[in-house]
Amino acid sequence: MSNLGNWTTFDCPTTKEDEAFTFLKTKLNAIGATVRRKMNEHDFGPYPSFEIDIPDELANCNDSDDDLQDDDINSLSSRRDEMTSKIDDIESEFNEMFHSDDE
Repeated sequence: MSNLGNWTTFDCPTTKEDEAFTFLKTKLNAIGATVRRKMNEHDFGPYPSFEIDIPDELANCNDSDDDLQDDDINSLSSRRDEMTSKIDDIESEFNEMFHSDDE
């Protein structure tokens, strides 16, 4: 498993980090994705991020995969697009709940 999420990374809020992590775990697990909390080293000190993973078969889905039939590629691509849309919705809700006061 990569140190970073295989799909994306969300910034942790400056407050309510545990609440935000629980929110993401609940929402992402419901759609078959996962979240990990990671401490990142930086010049100004360590800071946390939320690493978002989707199933490897979707993350690694490639439209030119020679080992798959067109129907399989289309199915995986469709599932990946659907998951991406759901993650985008979760990210919007997450940002509204946990980053709207960050300035």
